[in-house]
Amino acid sequence: MPGTVANSNVKSTANCTNAFCSVMIRNPAFYESDLEGAIISHITEFLLELGKGFSFVARQKRIMLEDDEFFIDLVLYNRLLRCFVIIEIKTGKITH
Repeated sequence: MPGTVANSNVKSTANCTNAFCSVMIRNPAFYESDLEGAIISHITEFLLELGKGFSFVARQKRIMLEDDEFFIDLVLYNRLLRCFVIIEIKTGKITH
């Protein structure tokens, strides 16, 4: 499902299965926080682009796994699928 980020010359590609979706943005000039801020400032358009049933839940949601603390960039919920969608924004190489 190729697409473009609104108001920019950045190209993105998405690869989704039933459980996971990964999106790669090919522009190292973005900082992760800037990209997250752009999504939040256009959250209505972003949710509509994803499809039916999505709603915004949280930004920078803190979770604990064993003794490690993590922050999830964006948390969405899909009421049709009855599941949470976790978005972790990375502009560099993915290491996990």
